[in-house]
Amino acid sequence: MGVTDKVWGALTSMIKLEDKVNRQAEAMKAQQQKIEDLRAGGYVAASSSTTNESLTETGLVSEAALFTRSWTVANGAVAGTKSVAVTVSWTDMHGAHQVLLQSLLAQ
Repeated sequence: MGVTDKVWGALTSMIKLEDKVNRQAEAMKAQQQKIEDLRAGGYVAASSSTTNESLTETGLVSEAALFTRSWTVANGAVAGTKSVAVTVSWTDMHGAHQVLLQSLLAQ
């Protein structure tokens, strides 16, 4: 294997890693946005999703989606709190991925 092949291999690996990191960052933004939306809607109104949302890379709800997002809201372990879990899933050249973010809402 020559130097050119090694350099090309390294560049390809860097591009794949950058893509993976960018997708994970977008997924985390989508999770955080949903938690903020639930907080903004108020403690009483916070409820679980009934279907998965389809999201574009910029977080817009769309049928041409890269991500799916769902969330559950349940009574928390402490009175006056709700436990929130937001899951974002996607499939890319690296395979299927799913990330989970959990938070608490207080009255």
